[in-house]
Amino acid sequence: MKKALSALLAAVMVLGLAAVMPITASAALGAPKNLVLTPGDGTITVMFDPPDDNGSPIFDYSISWSWPDDWDRRSGLALSVLPYTISGLTNGTEYTIQVDANYGAYGNGPTVTGTCTPHVHDFGTVWVNDATGHWHACSICGAKSDVAAHTPGGWAVVTAPTATTAGSKQKTCTVCGYVMETQTIAATGKFIKLWGKETKWLDNFGNWLLVIFCFGWIWMAF
Repeated sequence: MKKALSALLAAVMVLGLAAVMPITASAALGAPKNLVLTPGDGTITVMFDPPDDNGSPIFDYSISWSWPDDWDRRSGLALSVLPYTISGLTNGTEYTIQVDANYGAYGNGPTVTGTCTPHVHDFGTVWVNDATGHWHACSICGAKSDVAAHTPGGWAVVTAPTATTAGSKQKTCTVCGYVMETQTIAATGKFIKLWGKETKWLDNFGNWLLVIFCFGWIWMAF
């Protein structure tokens, strides 16, 4: 009877200690990384990468956003729902967005925070470009639309070559005008007229001697 009572008391003590001792993570809990907020017409699209869990399992994620006098929150989100779009927002109003990970018994980890202002995009008609392609950019936030690869045109002479100076030619995109490739056009060389025809000759002393010899032979023949 005493042994059974002692075992019962020991079990109660263990349970009591477990109830009051805090559960600690195996390492520091991490915040989600690389938060990207993309504005739209009354919307903000949220994208992020998972944090370094450091051995502590991540169950799901929560996204919170601010209102002028309150906060809204969506919990229990899996990575598979990304990108997650928050809708029903007011254009022209800046919102603060916070994302954190749920580590189960360890609680929620630290948040990553960003701000974004939803609006109607103004892409305009001017092409923006780089070496990879061209697009229309929103004048408000820089978001891209109509992204496409360049369409190369034919070679066009930029600078015509002369007898002593090289020229150049280039290929440009037929859509946006981006210069895709340039090449040098060799100088045309020097010409002399023999028997009424323009004849190219190499610019060196040996060919001058050849020309003089030919004229001398012709002179002697007549």
